[in-house]
Amino acid sequence: MPGMWELIIIVLILVVLFGGSRAMDTIKSLGREVYDIRKRLDDINDIKKGKF
Repeated sequence: MPGMWELIIIVLILVVLFGGSRAMDTIKSLGREVYDIRKRLDDINDIKKGKF
């Protein structure tokens, strides 16, 4: 997981390349994807532990 400075640099690059509104949409979609992946990994771990 990237640290705080790496995230700030990534956000700044997105703002410069795509503009403010498009960069924020991209960041939101990436956040949703990370959330979905973590949720699926938690579900897989629950199944492995027999909590399903």
